[in-house]
Amino acid sequence: MIMKKKPSVLFTSICGPFDKLLGRFPANDQMAFRLTRGQEPFVLYEHTHLSSLHLMAQNLSLPSVVLEYPSMDDLARELENGYSHVAISFKVCNTDRLMEMCRLIRKKSPGSKIIVGGYGAICLPGLFKDQRKQNLIDYVCRGDGISFMRELLEDPPAEEITCKLPKIGSTLPWMSPHPMGTIGIILSGLGCTFACHFCTTSAATRGKYIEIMNARQIYHAMRDYWKNSPLTNSATIYDENFLNYKEKVSRLGKYLQKDEEFGLKRFNYFAFGSLSALAKYDPDELLLNGIDTLWIGVESKFSPLKKRRGMDVQEAFRMLHSTGIKSVGSLIVGEDLQTPENIHEDSDEFISLDPTFQQIAILIVSPGIPLYDNMKKKGRIPGNVPWKDYHLYGNNFIYKHFTHKELTDHVEGMYNKIHREKGPALAKVLEVNLNGFEYCMKSSHPLLYNHKSHFFRSRCESYSVFLKALRAHAPSSSVRSRLDNLAKRYIDIFGPFDALKEKTADQILRKADAEMKRRQTGPPPSAEETFRRYTYLSRDKRPARRPYSVEYKKKIQ
Repeated sequence: MIMKKKPSVLFTSICGPFDKLLGRFPANDQMAFRLTRGQEPFVLYEHTHLSSLHLMAQNLSLPSVVLEYPSMDDLARELENGYSHVAISFKVCNTDRLMEMCRLIRKKSPGSKIIVGGYGAICLPGLFKDQRKQNLIDYVCRGDGISFMRELLEDPPAEEITCKLPKIGSTLPWMSPHPMGTIGIILSGLGCTFACHFCTTSAATRGKYIEIMNARQIYHAMRDYWKNSPLTNSATIYDENFLNYKEKVSRLGKYLQKDEEFGLKRFNYFAFGSLSALAKYDPDELLLNGIDTLWIGVESKFSPLKKRRGMDVQEAFRMLHSTGIKSVGSLIVGEDLQTPENIHEDSDEFISLDPTFQQIAILIVSPGIPLYDNMKKKGRIPGNVPWKDYHLYGNNFIYKHFTHKELTDHVEGMYNKIHREKGPALAKVLEVNLNGFEYCMKSSHPLLYNHKSHFFRSRCESYSVFLKALRAHAPSSSVRSRLDNLAKRYIDIFGPFDALKEKTADQILRKADAEMKRRQTGPPPSAEETFRRYTYLSRDKRPARRPYSVEYKKKIQ
C-alpha cells in the first residue's frame, strides 16, 4: 500500500529588498510614512509582522514554516527543504517581485504548488488568469485564508481559532533602535458592507462581512496576549468597521469588564469605526467596551459616502478626545468631487479635528474594484503604469482636477501644517489620556472611576516624561504654548515630577537634542525589518503558550 505523503506548507512574504516609498519611507512602516509623518524627531517607527501568514499557519494542523522579509537567496535556501505548497502574501505594488519569486519556486522546487493571496490577489484576477497559463501560479486565495487553506489541504479544523501571533510595536529610533512587541494582533472579520467605491477590501468580499472570530474568541486571544507577556499594553482588532457590530462589541466589553485579573485596568484595543457606527454609542459605552483608539475614515465633506452619515464629524472627534479615546483620522484627496477651489475646505476641516494620528493619502484606483472599471471606460487609466506605483501615494490614473505632483505636494503640505499647528502625536496622546483620567474621576460608574481611571493614570505617567523634549523641539510658538498648558495640567492633577522622573525626562531631552544635531549632517533614520524564520510543528506537538519558534538571519545563514 502506497502511503500518501502529508503536505507541508511554506508561507512567505514578498522578498526584499524593498524600494522606499517616496524615496524615504520603509514600505511596511505605517507609523513613519503615514500616522506620524512629518513630526521631525518625534516620528515613530514601527516593528511589524505578517500576521495573516501566522494566522493561517497556526490554524492548520500541519507543520509549516513562515518567512518574514526574506531575500531571494533566503527563499532559495528554504526551498531546498522541500514543500508541497508555497503560499505568498503580497500587495499590488509587489507584483513584479511576486513573478520573480514564482519563477524561482518553479526552478528550485518544481513539485510545489504555488498559492498567492493578500490584497494583490484581490486586485489582479486578470493577471493571474494569464499567468496560470504560463504555469506560474496554481491557486489564488481571495477572502478567508484559513478556510481556503483548510479546504485545499483537506485539513480538519480545530474547535477554536488560535490567535497567538508575534506582537508589533513602535518606538522613537533614537530612543531604542529595536521596537519591542507590545501590541497583540487579532482578526475579527473581513470585508465591509458599505463597499466604498475606492475600497479593495470590501471589493474582495463583494460587500459582504465574513466573521473570523466572535467576541468570546477575541477576548480569549486578548487574554493570552496579556497573560503570556508583561510587555503587552494593547491589542489591535482588525475588522473594517468593528464598531458597526454593536452586539459583538458590547459582548466583548462584558468579557473584559468581568475579567478579575486584568479587567479595564489593563485591557484596551484599537479598532476601526465609521461615523455612522460611532453614532450608536455614548461615551461611557466606548470606554466600558475597552476601546482605546479608533480609526475613522473622515474623507471629503463633499462625499455622499454612507459611512459619513449619522454623526457630525467635529462632534465625533471632540467626544472621543474628551473621554480619553485616541483617534486616527484618515483622508483621501484627489477624488473628482474635489477641485482646486474646494480642496482646502476638506484640508481645513480635517486639520481642525486635531486627530491624534493621521493618514492622508491620494486616491489610487486598483484593478478589481468598481472604480477601476469606470475609470478605464473613461480613458483615465494609463496603459503603462508600473506595478510599483500601486500604493497610497502612487501615480496610477488620471485625476480630473489635479496633477499627481499637485496632490502629493498638497499631502506633504498638510502633514507639515498639522505638525506646525497642532504638534506631534506623542503630545496629543498624553493630552487625550489626561482627558480620560479627568473624565473617569468625575464618573459615577464604578468601573470607570476605579478601573479605567487607573488605566489612564498609568498612561499619563508613561508619556509625561517626553514633555521636556517635546517642548524644547516644538515646531512653533503655538505648539510650545499648548505643551506648557499640558505640563501645567499634568502637575495640577498628579503633582510635580519626582527625582526619577526628572532624571528620565532629562535623559530623553539629551537624546532628542543629539538626534536634532545629527539630522543637520544626515537624513532621518530609516528602519528596515530583518529576515525571520518561524517554525510551526504539527498541532499536537505545538507548545500551548507560544505555538512557534523563531530564528533570525544571523543564526541560520
